Amino acid sequence: MRTVDQFQAFTERFMLHPRRGIIAEDTCCLGIAGEVGEVAALLLDDVHARTKLNKELGDVLWYVTALAWHYDTTIAVLLDDAAAARGAAVAPDDAALRMASAFGGAIDHVKKVTWHDAEPDQGLVLRSLRDGLVALLALAKAYGLTIDDIMRANIAKLRARHGDSFSGGAGDRTKPEAA
Repeated sequence: MRTVDQFQAFTERFMLHPRRGIIAEDTCCLGIAGEVGEVAALLLDDVHARTKLNKELGDVLWYVTALAWHYDTTIAVLLDDAAAARGAAVAPDDAALRMASAFGGAIDHVKKVTWHDAEPDQGLVLRSLRDGLVALLALAKAYGLTIDDIMRANIAKLRARHGDSFSGGAGDRTKPEAA
């Protein structure tokens, strides 16, 4: 099984909290925002960022994967789209800012749908996630990290932290409203 498929399955398994149910879209957005902020802080303050960056990029990917699930797509599809969209090179120095900007587009749209009754625009959210992943891939490459390395490290970290304690069955792609 490919790492990206394992990552998708692992993310979906951990999306179902034993007391709180399936992680909501707005929680995914908060997670993305927080983790991108941690990436930016590492790049500003830590000369030994590579090891820590691997972990933080994994956390970003986890929340992106969880949000993508709400829009009926997978991280594999988004990563394929991001790889195809990499025509415009992203300089490593600009990557964290571009990640924040792109993921911010998805976050802002979910906020407008949730709080202001805007019409959901799945295409806008998925394009924003794709564009954020373009920047994430550029940043990873600049630090000698592969997407598989990042995903494997995130799976190992969560497995060490939680074991299978969150394994509640979201992997069948059951939507929250049906849970």
